Amino acid sequence: MSELDEQADQPSTSQDRWQLVVWIIALAVLAFFAFSGTDQREPDVELPVNTVRGEQIAQSVCVTCHVPPDPSEADRYEWAMELLEEKRTWLSIEFFDFRRHPGGEAVAKAQIFPRTRAVSDSDWRAVCEHYLAHSQVRMHAEREELSETKQFEPTVLPYPAPARITLVRFDPAGVLYLGNTSSNVLHVVSPTGRILATPPIASPPVDLTVDAEGMFITCIGSMAETDIPDGELVFIEKPKAGGSRVSSLLKNLMRPVHTSMADLNSDGRQDLVISERGALLGRFAVYQNKGSNQFEPLPLLKHAGAVQSAVADFNGDGAADIAIAVSHAKEAIYVFDNVDGDFSKRTVVEKSPLWDFSCLVAADLNGDGHPDLIAGNGAAEDPTQFARQNRAYHGIRAYLNDGSGKFAEKHLLSLAGARKIVAHDFDRDGDADIAAIADDEIHPFVYLRNKGEQGFQAGALHQSVGGRWFDLDLGDLDGDGDTDIILGAYNVAQNASARIKGRWESGETKLLVLKNTSR
Repeated sequence: MSELDEQADQPSTSQDRWQLVVWIIALAVLAFFAFSGTDQREPDVELPVNTVRGEQIAQSVCVTCHVPPDPSEADRYEWAMELLEEKRTWLSIEFFDFRRHPGGEAVAKAQIFPRTRAVSDSDWRAVCEHYLAHSQVRMHAEREELSETKQFEPTVLPYPAPARITLVRFDPAGVLYLGNTSSNVLHVVSPTGRILATPPIASPPVDLTVDAEGMFITCIGSMAETDIPDGELVFIEKPKAGGSRVSSLLKNLMRPVHTSMADLNSDGRQDLVISERGALLGRFAVYQNKGSNQFEPLPLLKHAGAVQSAVADFNGDGAADIAIAVSHAKEAIYVFDNVDGDFSKRTVVEKSPLWDFSCLVAADLNGDGHPDLIAGNGAAEDPTQFARQNRAYHGIRAYLNDGSGKFAEKHLLSLAGARKIVAHDFDRDGDADIAAIADDEIHPFVYLRNKGEQGFQAGALHQSVGGRWFDLDLGDLDGDGDTDIILGAYNVAQNASARIKGRWESGETKLLVLKNTSR
């Protein structure tokens, strides 16, 4: 009997499921009217015993997989109609339909769901009561009023393909490389927006590294969440007369989203650090370069959610270490210390599953000579959805390194759905500034100027409003000696406002060049 057949033979819970759904909805309605006069309960109100019990159960059950979320991290409607219902599957109160999930056979074999329900009906009701009683009726996220930055001058770059851009990279040779889900090709684009070449690739490209010989392209396989391992790492020679050689270096990757390249064992060859995000399954691994395009995997994490890595000497021992941001239940940033090519994991920070870490870069922000980490969170994994605008903890944070590999968290900016971050000295004053794109309808691009001990001064760019910016890259596009920014948009989101969708029709939010005004 297959894993799928065995799961199908589990007793039906549909009646119990609908009874609990109705119960949760009813409780949510009652809770709404009970607490609609205030966003939080008064501290001196004695809580019902069942909510205390529910909190205790939630803590004991959730902690086996991740940091337990606080009720205040979502509003009452979200808990009642979305989040608690989703957790039923992970607790095997309701059995996961493996047959309907792409790659479900592999998920069944992995046995990531409990074979029997983790909590009883009465315990589950107590957990629901805890989250509904302590959550806010409505969430309100305080957002900073950002002034218009003068650091960049935006220019729309004409581009004939649809706004389905998954990748933007600048080649110092003077061309752009763009990935677009409208076709299985890589667009080689001139600085004026003209498509020069279209080498074929296997699936949408989401990351690309250029070296002297060509391009290493990370192809995700599917933009939609799946556990079918059809991602690839592809190598394409630099465009030349007569065509470019295309070769697949690695196949059967689990929705890879990012690749770092570094010589991690000092053998003179570039190793690969690949974040295979997956959906329910995934992997984060070093692929050791054995020469002749042969790579040997060294798994570091064996679960879904790896989103982006950064390579630097974080503990000051002279070896290249690896940092990784993970999103999917185990929301965390880890550092893997490099000891003669082997790696030891330690935790920088862990958060609840609602945080949605989305990006991570390394840079020395405070000028002490030690590489710090900058992380963003909140971007929606589903490419058809904008990030939620009401999560107060979404934004950009720095993790400042003391030189021994210990990090202190510093909040930099509240921002809905921070998606990608770059760190660079844009204003040429000797320290690293930050630029970021986000699923934020008000501030989809932000620039944080580093002012040293005075912190960061955040600014926005009005012309970026309306773009669902999906990727960005740096380069001197106009040849004036300073660093510009290129933004590419993936303008698809069912929950975007009518105002935003109207901007999409204008064509001004597809491909945007931000010319640096330093020179």
